[in-house]
Amino acid sequence: DFQSSHTNTLESLKGPFVLFVATLEPRKNHQTLLDAFDILWDRGVDLSLVLVGIPSLGFEQTLERIRTHRLSGRKLFYLSNCGDSELEGLYGQCLFTVNPSLKEGFGLPLVESLARGKPCVCSNIPIFRDITGPFGVYFNPEDPSSIAAQIQNLYFDRMRLESLTASIGSKYTPPRWEDSVRVILDTLGFAED
Repeated sequence: DFQSSHTNTLESLKGPFVLFVATLEPRKNHQTLLDAFDILWDRGVDLSLVLVGIPSLGFEQTLERIRTHRLSGRKLFYLSNCGDSELEGLYGQCLFTVNPSLKEGFGLPLVESLARGKPCVCSNIPIFRDITGPFGVYFNPEDPSSIAAQIQNLYFDRMRLESLTASIGSKYTPPRWEDSVRVILDTLGFAED
């Protein structure tokens, strides 16, 4: 079936690509990201998009758009059943990651991206600013032109991309679960004495 038809994505990819890891649901904003990539592809930008995530109910329209897209399987790839080793390979080979979510509780894929030394081009929402700080490149998630502009700018500005990547490698420290639990306990008034 379509959702598992790109199991050899790493072998099929030709050239640079951007990775978006997220459950397929409306708040993750896949439709607007696809609009942004249509802008880039119409401009002749030679950059692929790899989408990884399990679809939620009611997301058939987006899946159909991906399946029937003129560049599906050539510049647009979708994996619903991506194993850990394949996901690790995708993170390792992508230029950077993208995340156009409209709202988030946290944003673990951004932490995963940064932990692997990859810059994030992401929505200008408070939680993403908290997570990515100076390692993020921000856009208006409701504007495909804004998304396209930031992706295109980072793609063509290799010095900036290399600088961000180097900065992440030397300065980024992923959050630790112990620290997160401590913050929650402190917030709830269960601080250690």
